[in-house]
Formats: sequence, C-alpha cells, structure tokens
Amino acid sequence: MAGTGFRALAGKLVGDRLVAPELLPRLDAVRDRAGAINARIEASRETEALLNGFAGGHLPAGPSGVLTRGREDILPTGRNFFSLDPRRTPTKAAAMVGRSLAEAMLAKYLAEEGRYPHNIAIYWMANDIMWADGEAMGQIMHLLGVRPRWEADGRVSRFDIVPLAELKRPRVDVTIRASGLIRDNFPDRLEYLDDVIAAVAALDEPEEDNFVRAHALATLRQEGASPDDRDALRRASLRIFSARPAPTRPESTWRSTPRPGRPKATCPTSSSTGTASPTAGASTAARPSRNWPTPCAPSRSRPTRWSRTSTTCSAAAAISAPTAA
Repeated sequence: MAGTGFRALAGKLVGDRLVAPELLPRLDAVRDRAGAINARIEASRETEALLNGFAGGHLPAGPSGVLTRGREDILPTGRNFFSLDPRRTPTKAAAMVGRSLAEAMLAKYLAEEGRYPHNIAIYWMANDIMWADGEAMGQIMHLLGVRPRWEADGRVSRFDIVPLAELKRPRVDVTIRASGLIRDNFPDRLEYLDDVIAAVAALDEPEEDNFVRAHALATLRQEGASPDDRDALRRASLRIFSARPAPTRPESTWRSTPRPGRPKATCPTSSSTGTASPTAGASTAARPSRNWPTPCAPSRSRPTRWSRTSTTCSAAAAISAPTAA
C-alpha cells in the first residue's frame, strides 16, 4: 500500500480505537520487507534451473538454509547451493534466539536459587553451526555479556562488550565442551569464542560482576601467579575443551573375526577395580567399551588443525577448573 500505508489501513479498520499510532511506521517497514521477500520467492526458477543443469548450463551459486530462521539470503531458490559459510555465524536471527535461550535459563535459575549462576557448562555440537546458524553461540555470548558485530556481508569476526550498566547482571562464566566435528571443521568459530572469553576475562571489572575474571583470578591466586602476567591470565581463562584429535571409528566397524595368523583378542569392559586386561584366544569378542584399557584403545592419531585446541586440551590437566562460589 503506497502513501500512508498501514496508517490509512488502521484508520479504516479500527478508527479511534487505535492505541499506539506512533508504532505504525514500523509496520510500514515490515510491509516493505515482506514484499521484498515475496518478490524474491516469485523470482525463484527451480524447474528452469534443473533443466538448465541437465543441459550442461551454468547454475549460479547460492547459500542454503531455512527461510523461517531469518535466512532471506537463500532466495531466490534454484541456484547451485552450498552448505554454509561458518564465518556468517551466528546470524542475526540466531543471535536473537540465543539471547532468549540465555535469558530463559538465567530467569529459571534465579527463580529456583535466588542468585545468578557462577558457571554454566555447555556441550557445543556441530549442528549448532550446520543447522541452527549459531544459536548456541548466541546463547554463550549473551551469558558472557557480549554481542556479535556483523560486517556488511554478514560475516562475524568482531564483537562488542555490553556494558554492565546495560547488561544489568553479572557476566556468567561458561565452560564449553566442543565436539570433534566443531574442532575439526569450524576452527575459526572456536578461535572467535576463545577471543571473546579472553576479552571478558581481561576486563577491569569487579569480581562480583564478572565471574569469568573472578574464577581466573582465583586460579592465579591458587598458583601464586600475578594478575599482571598476561600469559598466566590467558591460561587461567581457558574455557573451551575438546577430545584429543583422532580418527572417528564407530564401534560397529571393529573387527569381529581375527586376521589370518593372528589370535582373536577380547576387549572387556572395565571392571570396578579398573584392572581388566585383553584376553587373547577368546572365541567371541566382547562389545567394545568406551572404558577400554590402554592395549585395546585405538592408537592412531592425526595432527590437529587447530593449534589452540591442543594447547587447551594439554592445559586442562594442569589448570584446575574454577569452582563456582
């Protein structure tokens, strides 16, 4: 609708009963955006693109995603889509969802415990980036009191610290267990979150308002290190952990028959005393256990693609995890 837009439509529908006419210009912006999305949907030519591809023609590239998750960039469809660009996570829509998740979590804890949590552990899986556009990233960043900064092309490489006066609560410490797929396929997102945590730990804020810094300083005091030692502070603020890089080998792929000339070995589950050992010559192989003794554990490994992961994993044994007060 041109001209007065929703103002004219609202006048016809509700007349003087309109409560907040000052909000109508916002609806005009929504109308314009919805019209642009609809035009891009109408411009989709999936059948023509399919026939063009069969004929050996060129199909322009385009991103994939879910329109209802704010991914207007996937339109028009009918392009040769690629999976994702992790540098564009979290998206603006995912960051909003993550913020809502964080606020709901904090509200529930505050209602049950009467205080904010000092530390929250999050298992960060690859589907957060591959399917949810970084909603868990948005949740983690909001808990820390940080917001992503989007470039003009949608990429996220920087961030802004939310002032405590605006945040109106303490910065919650977050310990992240990253999955192997996150570690191997999205190292730049790991580094991004690691930079966020390091920046929060380095803020000159009261410990009661910044639990990341409070726990890091507690670790430094325990080790007798100075807060001015930047390397020590960095080690004390490591919050992203992952398994040691190694090839993934599902249990179903383990050999159930011996090689020629080799006795069959049984890898029993660990006993209560933890002294179980492999038994050679067994007629059947026990189901592999995640608690195998060393002789039964896979021994092959590969170099890590993310140097900070190996540093974090090796430091995990040397640095005691912060304990919430």
